[in-house]
Amino acid sequence: MPNTITAMSLLVVFTLFTWLLVSKRNIAALSLLVIFSFISVMNVHPLYRGVDMLTSNPLSTFIQQTKKPNTTWIVSDAIQLENFASMGGAHSLSGVYLLPQTELFNQLPASNGDATTNRYAHVIYNVSDKNAQENIQLLQADVFKVNIDPCGNFIKKNNITHIIATEVITSSCTTVVYTFATHKVNPSFIYVYEIIK
Repeated sequence: MPNTITAMSLLVVFTLFTWLLVSKRNIAALSLLVIFSFISVMNVHPLYRGVDMLTSNPLSTFIQQTKKPNTTWIVSDAIQLENFASMGGAHSLSGVYLLPQTELFNQLPASNGDATTNRYAHVIYNVSDKNAQENIQLLQADVFKVNIDPCGNFIKKNNITHIIATEVITSSCTTVVYTFATHKVNPSFIYVYEIIK
């Protein structure tokens, strides 16, 4: 919660909503729900704000200027950024896979074999030079993590050229090509690495 006032306001709204429903004042309860729904999304929903905040920010602009036909992007350890490369028009292996990508993920050993990757899932990459072994781990029912080495075979086989990360990657196979200060505590910076071949 951002602050105590917000928490108390939400408590009052939900208590009033519950009381209106219990006392069979359905029109008033639904009116309160509609007002609450509108207020809670008017500053974030694309219908009200548009998508410029996602497609015209400095990171998206950098992706749009850097993308080339034969480049492939991934996002390392930041599920909130998983679609940024795709939004910028670049080919990306990060994001949500609606169908299993057996040809792609059978390149690495998985914790439970095909049961790990044979699903609808968010795919999170963990790119680190500290990874001794490249593998896939199931984190929850719709999320699995692909641990890869920036100098490893997975990067080379899939022609991965750029990595978006929120942590520093120290590897002889990567170089920082862009740094974006978020002006927040976590993450403070977003880095774009290029793979050195």
